[in-house]
Amino acid sequence: MATNAKKLYIGNLDPAVDEYAIVKLFEPYGKITFLDYLFHWTGPKKGLPRGYCFLEYDTRQQAINAIEALHRKVIKGRPLVVSFAFAHEQEGESKGQSSSRSNRPNAVTNLRAQKMANASTDAKINAIERKLATLQKKSTNQETHEASTTAIQNVSKTSTAQDSRHRLDTQRIKHEF
Repeated sequence: MATNAKKLYIGNLDPAVDEYAIVKLFEPYGKITFLDYLFHWTGPKKGLPRGYCFLEYDTRQQAINAIEALHRKVIKGRPLVVSFAFAHEQEGESKGQSSSRSNRPNAVTNLRAQKMANASTDAKINAIERKLATLQKKSTNQETHEASTTAIQNVSKTSTAQDSRHRLDTQRIKHEF
């Protein structure tokens, strides 16, 4: 378990504190490159905030400035816990796959989308085409991998069947003499 040099853990959040409030509170200390505000996915608290989030700055110094200024600062009657986040390797990520959480929209992606709202139609189309090409490339790579695996399995089955037939033919020849 190692610390990420620019990623912060922000805990002890009141349920009334949302992504927008976090961005506005942490924005003065540097450029925010990532925000993951966590919610309950199941159970009686489904859809409610978990009370913590992760935020990443552009530089380590920006993260240090935010920790120094905001750790133990009281927001909505609760002292914030602001520290460097510890990196946990997730099961899928260890195999070169991205986690599904990284594909979820968050405050930063929403801000980017707002910028695209003011972009020209051509710029929007180009952005969509780039995204589509990326998705098709990922899909093609996955299909190619699956096809290769299937082909290897088929070759293995074929060679096993051929070996069995060869053994049967050899046994027949031995019995004929």
